[in-house]
Amino acid sequence: MPHVLTPPDLILIRGTLQFWAEEIEPHGPEAGRPYLPTSQPVTAGHATELQRYLASTRLRYLLCNRTDLQPAKSRLSDDAADFKDADAAAILATVLIPPK
Repeated sequence: MPHVLTPPDLILIRGTLQFWAEEIEPHGPEAGRPYLPTSQPVTAGHATELQRYLASTRLRYLLCNRTDLQPAKSRLSDDAADFKDADAAAILATVLIPPK
């Protein structure tokens, strides 16, 4: 099964966002420029907002058809391993359920 976003990945992302908010952002937009491979600016407070959003986001998995990316199964799962026996015509998608 190919790698999908996992709870430990989400923890790493949250920690990275906290580091960014505490150590990079206070020095202004120029301080972060070498780390961002895009010309789109990241606004002040974005890392904190995203960190807060991800802290209460639920992680789920969905099996999709590889060709049209439509759901192949009508259920979400808490565990990617539930789909380990899926056929080659399917792809596992990571779904972030926003907080209530």
